[in-house]
Amino acid sequence: MNIIFRQLRKLVVFLFLIGNTHSNALAQNLATDSLRITVSDSTELYVTIRGEGIPCLYIHGGPGVGSYWMEQLYGDVLEKYFKMIYLDQRGSGRSGSATTGDYSPGRMAQDFDEVRQALGIKSWITFSHSFGGLLQMEHVQRYPATVRAMMMVAPTLNLNDSAEGMIDFAVKELSINGEAQKEYLDTSKYPIDRLMPLFIKMREQDVFWKAYYADKQSYARMDSVMSQVSSHNYEFSSRAFNIAEYYHNYKPMALNIDMPVLLYFGRTDYAVGPNHYKGIDFPKGTLHLWDGGHVPFMEGKQELEETITHWLATTH
Repeated sequence: MNIIFRQLRKLVVFLFLIGNTHSNALAQNLATDSLRITVSDSTELYVTIRGEGIPCLYIHGGPGVGSYWMEQLYGDVLEKYFKMIYLDQRGSGRSGSATTGDYSPGRMAQDFDEVRQALGIKSWITFSHSFGGLLQMEHVQRYPATVRAMMMVAPTLNLNDSAEGMIDFAVKELSINGEAQKEYLDTSKYPIDRLMPLFIKMREQDVFWKAYYADKQSYARMDSVMSQVSSHNYEFSSRAFNIAEYYHNYKPMALNIDMPVLLYFGRTDYAVGPNHYKGIDFPKGTLHLWDGGHVPFMEGKQELEETITHWLATTH
């Protein structure tokens, strides 16, 4: 299993995925909108702040994909409504690797709160995509008083469930039948173990992009934007799937979160599964399904913006 993870170190980037610490979070100015914040275990985090309005923390997916692509491809929309805090998580993008090797969900959530304190923000909206949904749920569970509301676009709240959806898609897309099909659909084996070989096959047959996008040009554009980050840190992406806590099912926890939540899912999103929204029951949740895939920030910009503005108008 570890061999497969090493082989797919860069591939997984495309999945889409405590105590008093205030005095320990140090912010270093880089430019008018960029900071490096050193958190309590001395890990250095890269943050970009842009826009005006309610503070909003972007929690990227991947795992480890970083926030740069969101800044470039949808920042013009988000920054009209929010003061966006684009954070590259530890071991991701432009941030440093964890000094202690700790990439657990709890440590990630603590990073988010230490960033909030360092920026002098009392409370904020959190906004996740893909794998970031897991981190968002961990964060709100630990720091509920600091979160006003949540936006979740194509999130996963159960990694095993999302993996099963991707397996079903891959088996059909690759026309796998017979004994091989039974092997991949054998639920007695870990989903991630069955999924990783299918990733390789989809890449070899040039159909991997179909799990995420309607248009292959969108996939190429994303790759081009991602390549603009020199020395991208992939440490978190290489470790995340070996950390047991990321396989926790956060769906049942939704019932206990009493704040406005926007859920935005794609009917053809095979990265998290087109039916992944089922069983996610926030008491104050608003569900929107769109006729697209995993990255509406590129292929459904207007519909997503209209949904966000309507949600803001009715909940704030």
